Amino acid sequence: MALGKTARFYRNNPESYRKKLAKANSHPVWGEQTSRRKENRVESARERRKKNKERKKQGKAPLPKTVHYDHKTNSFKSERANTGQSEKSRKKGSKRNKRTFGKAIKKAMR
Repeated sequence: MALGKTARFYRNNPESYRKKLAKANSHPVWGEQTSRRKENRVESARERRKKNKERKKQGKAPLPKTVHYDHKTNSFKSERANTGQSEKSRKKGSKRNKRTFGKAIKKAMR
């Protein structure tokens, strides 16, 4: 199997490869939980357990595991709604969504 473009570059430029490895080693391993995210996940589970206890006393069904605690609004949201809050394009009323939606309508009207 032939080497890819990047692999060929690093094979021909060992100094660049050393730089790349040094930079990669200076960062935490990908997928490793940062302390803030870990704390949020623990707090989310704690809040869900607390809420489920209240719901059990009231005779209601427990919250599903797909419901996450939103630390911004201090309420429970679906996993989907609680992800990607910082990206404005995902929010309702964004120009990006309108443009895509407009194109879909134009195609349907043809």
